[in-house]
Amino acid sequence: MIAELEQLDLIDRAPNPSDRRGFVIAISRAGRAALDRDRRGRRDLLATAIRTRLSKEERRALAAIPGILDKLRTV
Repeated sequence: MIAELEQLDLIDRAPNPSDRRGFVIAISRAGRAALDRDRRGRRDLLATAIRTRLSKEERRALAAIPGILDKLRTV
């Protein structure tokens, strides 16, 4: 998996400075851009589904959920 992501330039792999037997894996600039595109696409898809498939009342109920969940944070 790591080799494939590296070939696609989605990650950078470098020797681990504290343990030369291992590597440090980090998302590359191209990987970050691909992740951002994927997230935007998912967000847009979900926003369209909410707008087109839910009633006004359902959208209102959905909008209330974050506030309701915030009340549970102190539990």
